Amino acid sequence: MFEKIYDYSVNEIKRGYAEDEEGFVCLCCQQRFSKDEIYLLDNHFYKANKAVIVHLKQAHSDYFDLLLEHMSHGCTERQIEILKAMKQGYKDNEIARLTGVAAATIRHQRFILKEKARQAKSYLAVAESVFEPDENDPYVKIHEGARIG
Repeated sequence: MFEKIYDYSVNEIKRGYAEDEEGFVCLCCQQRFSKDEIYLLDNHFYKANKAVIVHLKQAHSDYFDLLLEHMSHGCTERQIEILKAMKQGYKDNEIARLTGVAAATIRHQRFILKEKARQAKSYLAVAESVFEPDENDPYVKIHEGARIG
């Protein structure tokens, strides 16, 4: 299902679809929505940009859960359970009651999860600068064997 997911940006992965010149594509099933077409979904007509969102909600309402289950993220089963509860809007005390742990444990896990997110952002910035160099970098890269004159 997620064969090509790593080809997309973080924002595209987060929202579940990507846009190109021709239209939009669902990241779950690769269904395309052309910008030149109008789509009939549940007796309503939608432009492609809205149709892909409606499609995601109807066909992949569990997209967040699918991401957690199928993506490499380094979270424990407990952290996944807590993330799902947070996504559903539960407060720390409610999550503690649901999971059978102290509210302080949930607060600590929230801190750990936010720290993981910060570290992932930092690593992503470093990795992109190494593997996808910026063409607009004002500094010219000079290799070791370069000579003047």
